[in-house]
Amino acid sequence: MVRDAIECDYTDTDAVSAAFSKIRPGLISFNELRLFLATGNGPRQAEAECNVLQAARRVGVTYVVKLSTATQVLEMESGPYQAHRQVEAALQQAESLCYTVLRPNIFMQMTAAPLIGIGAALAHTDACVHPFADTPISMVDARDVGAVAATLLSAREPRERNAQILELTGPKAVTYRELAQCLSSVRPRPVSCEPVSLEEHVSAPSLRAFLGTLSRCSATSTTIEECLGRPATPLAEFVLRQAAEFQPAI
Repeated sequence: MVRDAIECDYTDTDAVSAAFSKIRPGLISFNELRLFLATGNGPRQAEAECNVLQAARRVGVTYVVKLSTATQVLEMESGPYQAHRQVEAALQQAESLCYTVLRPNIFMQMTAAPLIGIGAALAHTDACVHPFADTPISMVDARDVGAVAATLLSAREPRERNAQILELTGPKAVTYRELAQCLSSVRPRPVSCEPVSLEEHVSAPSLRAFLGTLSRCSATSTTIEECLGRPATPLAEFVLRQAAEFQPAI
């Protein structure tokens, strides 16, 4: 449970430093400071996260868990996700600072969003099309990613994971046709998802490249189970838990 919250603009170095100076001993569970670094994507993301890292080092933070993105996305030649590479490089160069990088695959939560997901497309119909209809992707529950971060940050000896890059995926790669089958079990009527080309699905070249990259994210890892002592959340369990988000509007 959050006991206190301090808001500031991460791109404002003075504001970030002032925010860190307000951290009180009573808010710290260990004899050392630890940081979970996670920000939204944006044009100044790298600058913002590096500002936080610099301020964190000045106040004595010893361990950082950095939320990055899937390795395949980082390998793209351009795009907003390149900021993650810059911040990962900054962590590697930071002396006396231990860190672990989390590289999650596409979040299961994104299946409800437009373009990437099909939840929005199924709001007013029981049938949709998507490039991932027959493309297996090892999507991961964002709650599992958060649980891994919390486990690392609360570990007695987090240095055991120092300088490690953890690939986080679901327990298996699934297609959107399989997703539709799961959704059929929680909606009033069965739904379907059929394939469509990337060119037909989205017109912007940058978005096509991004979706094309996601379509290659099928590999799975056992990292979540190793960290949490339980298997990663399967898609069917996620859909059952989030059933309200996938209901039709009519």
